[in-house]
Amino acid sequence: MKFSILSAAMLALGLVITPVMQPLQAAPTDKEKQVEAILELLSHLEIDNIGDDLFAMMAERTVPTMRASVPNLPEEAYAMLHEELSSAFKRATADLLTSNVRLYLEHLSPEEVNDLNAFYSTPSGKKMLQVIPILMQQSLYLRQEWTQRLDRDVHQTCTERLKQEGYLNK
Repeated sequence: MKFSILSAAMLALGLVITPVMQPLQAAPTDKEKQVEAILELLSHLEIDNIGDDLFAMMAERTVPTMRASVPNLPEEAYAMLHEELSSAFKRATADLLTSNVRLYLEHLSPEEVNDLNAFYSTPSGKKMLQVIPILMQQSLYLRQEWTQRLDRDVHQTCTERLKQEGYLNK
């Protein structure tokens, strides 16, 4: 499945248009190499299968909702709806992947993409990929705590200063 999605994304970008009659041994262009490197990076970051993840979440919500709204449908109808949803996501995944490739092409040089791919292939890079979601979640929690503490401290400091200056009753 990934091969067809990746191929569709590359074709949709217009970067890997290969005439049918072109020999298979033709060397890839620089742009094709860039796209391949970005696709490798997206694979490291697990962005290349985001459509699968979104589909699983959507199917988890949609099929039960359909069952509740149209409870008298036979099981094969729900299975058909699940298939339709799956097909829609598979078609849309190529567009999402194409958009991500364009985004990475816009913001990263070929050298940076190659450096990132090299890093994410190391044990440290693989570890970083595992802990990034945990770090991001915990960092968000720390930021919320910090903001609450700062808000409380600033409020207290400002209130005390206003009292000192006689703007508030003590």
